[in-house]
Amino acid sequence: ALLLAARPEFGPLAEEIRRVGRETMTGRNLAYALMKTTTRIKSETLKRTIDLIVNSIKSGGKLADLLDQTASDLRDQEMIKKEISASVLMYVIFIFVAIAFGAPLLFAMSSFLVKILTKNMQLISEGMPSGGLEGAPISITNITLDQDFINFYAIVSLTVTSFFGSVIIGLILRGDEKYGLKYLPIMLLIAIGLFFLGNFAMESLFGKMMEVA
Repeated sequence: ALLLAARPEFGPLAEEIRRVGRETMTGRNLAYALMKTTTRIKSETLKRTIDLIVNSIKSGGKLADLLDQTASDLRDQEMIKKEISASVLMYVIFIFVAIAFGAPLLFAMSSFLVKILTKNMQLISEGMPSGGLEGAPISITNITLDQDFINFYAIVSLTVTSFFGSVIIGLILRGDEKYGLKYLPIMLLIAIGLFFLGNFAMESLFGKMMEVA
């Protein structure tokens, strides 16, 4: 029966089933042959299943019912694993998209808005009388912000965010923060590239319109 049960779709397990079948045909104890399988195939699920089968054989229980119940439990366990994997994948995708795409585009928009505000404040300041508006509750002064500083701040922020994002991805996927560091170069390259691309697109589309470019 074991030899007939060794179907090709079982993969490496099929050969082990055939091995157990051959060993039992030569007179070896079935429980012993099954337990030897766990030393050749390192699988906690297989080990637990064989332990149940061996205990059932030793106690004289109904092996067929046990196998049916075990198969049902394994199918349920596999479904739960797939659901967990899908949920984990959604978290990873969200973190990756937020850091590699969302953050740089927001920084690009913020950088462009700072340019607009700086330019407008400069124009307003130039149009004001030298002594200011007498009796006005506020005074307007010329504001200068170095664009290189803004770009530097954005790049540093994106680098730090990408680093911690890759660490979190590693913890989610494998429980090891070092595992996620392999995603750091990709995230950083996309983030910084999109930041400068977003800056270029903003200035190309709206720069002349707002006299910022």
